[in-house]
Amino acid sequence: MSFISRALRRFKLVADPLNTRRLVGEDLEGNLYYEVFAQGAGPNARAKRVVEPLKSVDHSDYEDTLPVQWRAWLTRRRPDPPTKEELLAEVRRRHILEARVKALEEKYAEERVRRLEAEKREMESPQLAAATVAPPTAKSPATPAPASGLDPFPSGGSEAFRPGEWTPGGPARGS
Repeated sequence: MSFISRALRRFKLVADPLNTRRLVGEDLEGNLYYEVFAQGAGPNARAKRVVEPLKSVDHSDYEDTLPVQWRAWLTRRRPDPPTKEELLAEVRRRHILEARVKALEEKYAEERVRRLEAEKREMESPQLAAATVAPPTAKSPATPAPASGLDPFPSGGSEAFRPGEWTPGGPARGS
């Protein structure tokens, strides 16, 4: 924005003869925010809150580009306009968040590549993959065989399956 256009824009603030519009603030992109009072309204009249965009754009798309703090002020969810420090803190927070997201995406991409390579190696040589399985340790004990002598993980076709008897192990209800 040139010096002349900025000066003209500021002059419009002073040149309002009825003083119906008051500049409240400016965001980091250069948009101006006003409170507009109705002509002849009393001192307790509620002012409209409006934004004068720096660039002429479609208003339906423009609202999403305004800072959250200013949108809250425009819709009266916030009584006081945001300060420059608040807006700058939000920008810093966003940069930190974007950097963290980028680091996580890179980490997940590397992990995915490693998984795909491991699956590919397993598909190429299943005997090697079975040999690399670690034996159970003290932290992860092997599943003990049930006392009844039945295999806890039966194998075979569906024709050989016979459902077993099941009884709940807890106390009876109501006792």
